[in-house]
Amino acid sequence: MPSTDAVPIYRIDLALPPEQRYVQIATDFAEQLRAIAPLYDLVLAQILVYPPIIRLAKFLVRLCLRRVYNDDENREIRSIAETAGVDLHLVVALNTFLDCLLGCTSGTVPVCNDDGPEDAPSHLMHFRTLDWGMPQLADVLVQLNFVDSKSQQPDGVLARSITYAGFVGTLTGVRPGLSLSLNHRPLLNAKTKSSIFHQVLVLLGLRPSISSMLRQVLLPPKPVDVKSAKDADTSSLVAFANDFVKNPSPSCYLIFSTPREAVVIQKDYIGGNIKHTYDFIAQANHDTNHTLCCGASEFHHKALELEDASSIPEDSLWLSGSAERQNFVHDNWKAHSKRFGATKSLRPNPRTRGVTKSVLKRWMMSEPVFNDFTHFATAMDPLSGDVVFLKKGQLNIPSL
Repeated sequence: MPSTDAVPIYRIDLALPPEQRYVQIATDFAEQLRAIAPLYDLVLAQILVYPPIIRLAKFLVRLCLRRVYNDDENREIRSIAETAGVDLHLVVALNTFLDCLLGCTSGTVPVCNDDGPEDAPSHLMHFRTLDWGMPQLADVLVQLNFVDSKSQQPDGVLARSITYAGFVGTLTGVRPGLSLSLNHRPLLNAKTKSSIFHQVLVLLGLRPSISSMLRQVLLPPKPVDVKSAKDADTSSLVAFANDFVKNPSPSCYLIFSTPREAVVIQKDYIGGNIKHTYDFIAQANHDTNHTLCCGASEFHHKALELEDASSIPEDSLWLSGSAERQNFVHDNWKAHSKRFGATKSLRPNPRTRGVTKSVLKRWMMSEPVFNDFTHFATAMDPLSGDVVFLKKGQLNIPSL
């Protein structure tokens, strides 16, 4: 296997039958995937607490978790389980539980070339870190480059995804024209019967998970057009977001970016709040008032304390850590804007003085954004569809 500091890159050929696409990954990571299997028991223990309920849940999960909603993904998962020698229900569980348990910092910022003049044009880039307290998962981190060997450009990369071996959905991805990421949203006090029923249907393979829906956005049969507005007054990215929020899903944050504009969706079970920008925006793992800006300290530390305490988890460290990460990138952008006299863009403006790629990387590699729980930090370019940089974290926490 590659060194622990490198994130291996795999070529996923969509022209192959689904059973053959992930064979190399499952072969290379078979030992690690088998080692991850016990983590599933720990996740159940954290969620269910009581041993009798945990034992019953394990039995039901083994009995019921046999497939996912999408047929291609289902065939891919079965192949991964067979190749790696892992029980099928554990690979299904990985693909249905993982997107509900991640801490993240995501956003967009105008970026220009490091060696460009001060008035060089800029465009949005998508930054992202992913945090979680399970170091074993960091050992199976991979970058996937999707190709179609039967297309007119057989070696051309259609899209790139940063994910985990054995996971076939999308948490972080980019293709020419669009980048996306998903953040866990733990603060919403809205566990309704409908949302719980939806999650049961996802676990039974009767509805798609949110990561499966994002994969369909990243790798659609027909490319999602977010370049031309439906009408003169509506951004097509906003129109796309308004359509996407109609899909049922667990509460989460979704970040979509083109080279010109970005949206953050504060997603509810159905519907959600959409924030639109032509320059900087950031979202960690807590609800904030986006009226003035994204990440302002006064909202994190004052407004949140005044709101209904039932919407805030008992673990205040999660809240404060999320606020610290979001504040850090916001404060750095605010300082940059003040230095160069930049103002909030109300329309696409390639002349907005962006940060350089090296500055953005420094932000992403600095505490508290890059911390003891960080699995990776990355920046993606929705103009070219490239991963600009990808750095694997050195987790400094006890193995579970």
